[in-house]
Amino acid sequence: KELIKATVNGFFENVSFPKVSVLGHSRGGADSILASWKNENVEKLVTWASIAKLDRYSDRQKEEWKEKGFWEVLNTRTNQLMRLNYSLLEDILKNKDTSLNLERAVSELEIPYLILHGDQDLAVPVDEAKQLYEWSDKENTQIHIIEKTGHTFDIKHPFEETNSKFEQLISLTLNFLKN
Repeated sequence: KELIKATVNGFFENVSFPKVSVLGHSRGGADSILASWKNENVEKLVTWASIAKLDRYSDRQKEEWKEKGFWEVLNTRTNQLMRLNYSLLEDILKNKDTSLNLERAVSELEIPYLILHGDQDLAVPVDEAKQLYEWSDKENTQIHIIEKTGHTFDIKHPFEETNSKFEQLISLTLNFLKN
């Protein structure tokens, strides 16, 4: 919660233009939703393969996380082992009904919102995109499920070349931001 607040405040203190659009992927989608919620400087929001819930861990995982003081997650695309400190889980559990409440944030958005997701996403099920849309103001929200693609829209790390699924993602995003 504090990281999102500091990032948003720090960013908007240093910009000289009145409005920005915010885009986030996966967990960054949730951060983007929270950063855009009740923020007058944000004019549009786009999420790619966003999570719809921050409290996504089993009781066993939470207990192990607490015992170790951290939880390690392997990014299978980059082979990077990412360590999440227990303070992250504490923050999620403490604030999931208030400042980290994604359902409330999405339902209270007053800006145009574009949700993009691959129908074969194994990291974040497409049902989470549908859940975000369900919570949203349908007058201000568009959802596009891109067929036959997954969490990274068929982009590999490191980036070498584009593909039709990623081009579709970029095209939908740019058209939304331009209009």
